[in-house]
Amino acid sequence: MRKSILILYSDTGGGHRSAARAIREAILRLGRFDLQPQIELVDVFSTYSPFPINRFPEWYPRMIRYGGRFWGLGYRATDGTRRVRALLRFFRRMSRQVVRELLDERRPDLIVSVHPLLNTSILWELGRRRPGFITVITDLTNAHAWWYAPDADLCLVPTADVKARAIRCGLDPRRVKVTGFPVSAPFMNGLPAREALRAELGWRLDRPVIMIAGGGAGIGPLFEVAKEVARSEVECELVIMAGRNHALYRRAMSEDWKFPVHVFGFTSEMARLMKACDMLVTKAGPNTIMEACALGLPLVLVGAIPALEEGNVKYVEQHGAGVWAPHPARAVRAIRRWIENPAELHRASQAASRLAQPDATAQIAREILAYLSDQEPSRGASREAV
Repeated sequence: MRKSILILYSDTGGGHRSAARAIREAILRLGRFDLQPQIELVDVFSTYSPFPINRFPEWYPRMIRYGGRFWGLGYRATDGTRRVRALLRFFRRMSRQVVRELLDERRPDLIVSVHPLLNTSILWELGRRRPGFITVITDLTNAHAWWYAPDADLCLVPTADVKARAIRCGLDPRRVKVTGFPVSAPFMNGLPAREALRAELGWRLDRPVIMIAGGGAGIGPLFEVAKEVARSEVECELVIMAGRNHALYRRAMSEDWKFPVHVFGFTSEMARLMKACDMLVTKAGPNTIMEACALGLPLVLVGAIPALEEGNVKYVEQHGAGVWAPHPARAVRAIRRWIENPAELHRASQAASRLAQPDATAQIAREILAYLSDQEPSRGASREAV
């Protein structure tokens, strides 16, 4: 009998959607013909939630861009298991209706959640007669208490730090497994060499190429950093990834740059473009960090969402994969230092590669399929030493 897997995410930031897609791709690649799983991805906020919750994916970039400090305050104020339970009681009427509609319409055999606000709230309402429920955590170090649903059948985490927090939040250690962070296959498999990609793109080989990106939403001081690079007269080519930030795209395209600058909107070719570059200037989103590490791309981190992404900065710096430079002038100093010291840039590239988790997405898929087939979840290679 064909099994149904429902992967829940919300488009509040590009990372959750990317993780959901990566997991679906990996499950399909494994080719378990005995299960023949049918896999659906659902943005629960947009599809099932009432106003104003259903507008959060649309509002999220502006909320972060203009209200990051308040976001951080709210994050810290709610980060505790008792506080999460109190908030769940407050929103229970709404969550009950959302869960009822979700299950009546989709009827899954297994739910996989890659978004923190969906985990505990949905399990709270499911009761005893429920489908299987697996959470996949996509924060690298300081994952919020919302992530940790004690009643989940399995909790798959990217690092040993997150596993330790899961246990402190009341999860059964036997149900918490360090599998790594889910990254899409294009960042892992079969990309041409950097030189070949640059020749294909028409980019120069005799100078460094620097990418400036802010995730799918194009969040952060991207234009300001680009202008500072231009003023510094650092010899390089610049790639500006505006994502869905249409205002940034128009502004960058209309600028009279005095050196080679390539501007892109949202694209499915991100892995190829990143592989062609020498370094990445970005904010500290976990998905972007792990994609960069998969490609051995050193990081200049110019921003972090308060509380939510601050742990990611420490994670990158402690492992030598990048530097924290939260101002355009500091970012340019970091860029110049790496350009003038190729050996230092090479060390950062090697450190980034060591943080890569090439088997992570496949391991997550194996755990999901093993659970779905009612077998003991696989005990494949663990990343607990990360």
